[in-house]
Amino acid sequence: MTQLDLNRLRETLRDNAREGDAHPDEPRRQLLVTREGKLRFGNDVGPFEKRTLSEVPQQTFAAGVRNLLDSLFGRSPASEERLAADRQTARERLPRETVELTIAGTPTWVCPVRCEFGQRYKLAFWFDGSEYQAKLVEPALEGQFDVHTAHVFSDGRLCLRSPTGGMPTLDQAFAKSVLLVNGLTVLRERGVFPFSPD
Repeated sequence: MTQLDLNRLRETLRDNAREGDAHPDEPRRQLLVTREGKLRFGNDVGPFEKRTLSEVPQQTFAAGVRNLLDSLFGRSPASEERLAADRQTARERLPRETVELTIAGTPTWVCPVRCEFGQRYKLAFWFDGSEYQAKLVEPALEGQFDVHTAHVFSDGRLCLRSPTGGMPTLDQAFAKSVLLVNGLTVLRERGVFPFSPD
């Protein structure tokens, strides 16, 4: 079972969302993810360890649908510089079991994540030409919950932020996905997504 205080997590996310602060400076308000997919508050890690973790952007999850066809078919070839940086990010910040695949000509990183509750998920990440998308590969949950509740589109893509669902960087997509799969576990077990802004 998780040692993370989920009430503290929920309150922190709500407070930061109310203040419009997706990247807070105060360590107690920061949320970080280890490469093993474990959530940590900024004030619970030392400065050396903090440099190796991915920050969770704390804007509200959203499920608005803005031209899904662009997201599904708008993948563009990676620039060599971005691809090299993404490979380094994958080596340093994503789980050690991460594999790089080429899907429809697009570099895609696939990795397992075990959430704070011990549930296993498999995620895939790619750059779609504008931002980094994330897809829930396993378990297949698309269609089991309303997209506004679970933040999972009908194609398995995760809606990590409004309006397009993706994130600006690979490590931000990974970090926000880890937060989301923890919310999905609670949703699957208790019927409520715990990180909604209500």
